[in-house]
Formats: sequence, C-alpha cells, structure tokens
Amino acid sequence: MLKHGNWKALIVFVVMFVGLAWASTKMRSLIITSSTVDSTPIGQTTASTGAFTTLTWSAAQKNCLSVSCAGGSTYAAGTTYTNSSGAPQYEEVGVTTTGSCSGNNTQLSFTVNGVSGYGNGVWNECSGQFGVSFIVPAGATFSVTITQVSGGPPASTTLSNWLEVNL
Repeated sequence: MLKHGNWKALIVFVVMFVGLAWASTKMRSLIITSSTVDSTPIGQTTASTGAFTTLTWSAAQKNCLSVSCAGGSTYAAGTTYTNSSGAPQYEEVGVTTTGSCSGNNTQLSFTVNGVSGYGNGVWNECSGQFGVSFIVPAGATFSVTITQVSGGPPASTTLSNWLEVNL
C-alpha cells in the first residue's frame, strides 16, 4: 500500500518509464535504486541487457521536520537548502493555522533556484490547513516561506509536515 505522497512519485516514475519504453524498443541504461527486477534486489546497478517481467520500485520517503534530508539537515520555513542528494527530490510541505483572529490571510510559497513558485493559503479563515508541492532538481537550492498577507494573525501558524521523496 502506498503512503501519502508516494503515489505522486510512483506516477512520475511510471510516466518516465513508459516514455523510455515507448521511445525505444531496446532500453539502453536504466539506473534504479532500492528496487528489484524479477524479485532480485538490484541496489544501485545498471541494467542494460536482457529482459524482465516485473519491476518493483520504491522511493525513499522522509519526514524532513524530524530527520535529515537531501538539504543536509531537518527543514524549517525561511531557510534556503541545497539538494545535495544527486537526484531530483519531490517536496510536499504543509501548514496548519489555529485560533481566533480577524480576516486572516496566510500564504505558503516555495522557491527553487531563486524562482518563486505558486503559493497556497487560507483566506478569511483563522483555522485551516494548506500546502504546496514541488520538485527540486539535483544541486538546486530551495526554500519555503510562510507569509501573513493581511488581517489579524491566527493564534498559531505551524509548519505541520515536510515530506521528501527521492525520485
């Protein structure tokens, strides 16, 4: 059973894998980590010949609020990190706001290599949950920012989750 967030990484992998298979009748080189081919663990090997019937793939998923991730540490809002993993990373970040306030508008946004991405937030609400997701290329810098756009701030604004999946 796939955990929350893994389904997105699996879809990306399937689309890439089908695209490779469609583009060529012979697969030249495919690097797969933490996986099996026909039930045989392959670790970090390169399969370039032969055929297989079953490919099992798994992504390394981490909660970056409590364990060190590709940026080299646990993560916090407002800090810039560098993806030093050597592979693209899928990031999914969530925020929770609670308490009483007046017309709260809080936004969560992300930046990859200095380019800001789409933000998400709660509008005219004092309590809510919202998040953003994005992909960080190997070697790229990234960060998230929580911004009080307008209104009275909620009693609590918390970075509630930061999921990272190695693609």
